Amino acid sequence: MKYLEYSVLEEVNSALSCVDTCETRVFARLDAYSCKNTNDDKKLKHHIDEKYTSDAFHADADMLVLMPIGSPTLPGSFASASSSFQMGGGMGNFTLGPPAGLGVSPSSPYGPLAQVTSRKTLFYLLATLNSAFPDYDFSDVKPELFMKVPMLKIVQESVKSTLFGMGLEGLTHNISDRLWEAIDEVIQLVDCDIYSFNPDPEMEPDSEEGNLWSFYYFFFNKKLKRVVFFTARAVSYMAPIQPEEMTTDIYGDTSDQPMFDSEMGLSYEQYTMESMEV
Repeated sequence: MKYLEYSVLEEVNSALSCVDTCETRVFARLDAYSCKNTNDDKKLKHHIDEKYTSDAFHADADMLVLMPIGSPTLPGSFASASSSFQMGGGMGNFTLGPPAGLGVSPSSPYGPLAQVTSRKTLFYLLATLNSAFPDYDFSDVKPELFMKVPMLKIVQESVKSTLFGMGLEGLTHNISDRLWEAIDEVIQLVDCDIYSFNPDPEMEPDSEEGNLWSFYYFFFNKKLKRVVFFTARAVSYMAPIQPEEMTTDIYGDTSDQPMFDSEMGLSYEQYTMESMEV
């Protein structure tokens, strides 16, 4: 994935990169990427194709049949990902599933991973995470940790209740509207598929001490071959100083003496206590 620079996104990032609300510190950022593959991306794509096209996972989509919900012949690995719907004429609930004994492709929010288009979407999401968090490797993240968001309004309400629900309105008066305008200008939201990443603790890039909440959203425009990644997190005021804060002046000039030891990661409490020692 190739990082793309947009002044409209930088404007929003400048406003939300590090906001102190007295009780919490909030960090948010918007990154845009083109779907142009780097050498690392090519390795990731090969890894995904190899992982999800093996004989053990392959299934012919034409073999899918309608089976009653709760049928004992439905393979357990498929049941958790099956979709149900109400048939007309009072016929009852049915679920889409394969005949007993048929090998099943792992499902995902974007379809069976035996299909090229589904794997490609997974690849773009993982490649975006790898680019956004270069100190982590997301190559083997489980597909079910992603969720397709059906409506933009759901994301907007989530952002409103978290990012803009922490007393930021007064600090960033019009930034909420400007945020969505900026995203739309870069990615054309009407043509986007939206996904969220809901990591378990082992894969959470923002699971450091004092983290209160975080979110990760992807706006994927297939026509433009572009992704906008929107992430935000809040940490306790007493949490260790975060990397983002080392590039700002909210704690004063740190050019002569850093606020904390980058290797030891001293917390704010440790720093202030050590400063008082004779």
